[in-house]
Amino acid sequence: MKSEISVKESEIDRNKRRAEEADAENERLRKELQELKLQEEESKRKMKMLEDEVAELKKTTSFSDGAGHEASQRLVKASLVRSRILLFVLFLEEHA
Repeated sequence: MKSEISVKESEIDRNKRRAEEADAENERLRKELQELKLQEEESKRKMKMLEDEVAELKKTTSFSDGAGHEASQRLVKASLVRSRILLFVLFLEEHA
């Protein structure tokens, strides 16, 4: 009888440890998930900002009349390329 009680107590102790370990792992995973959600939100915010910038640059380029605006157009196009590159980098980071 004493040995059965001892075996059951050991089993209870093992199960308690497993439950504590599972709780700790769950908490770690919750924190990791929260961090990933924050990173995703930040990436989406940056992506939206860059998409808006690209749209604005496209408008600026299309409204230019060409008379004396060649340097300005080159600058706008360079900014557009930069924005597209940044969008691509953000896309790669999100899908890595």
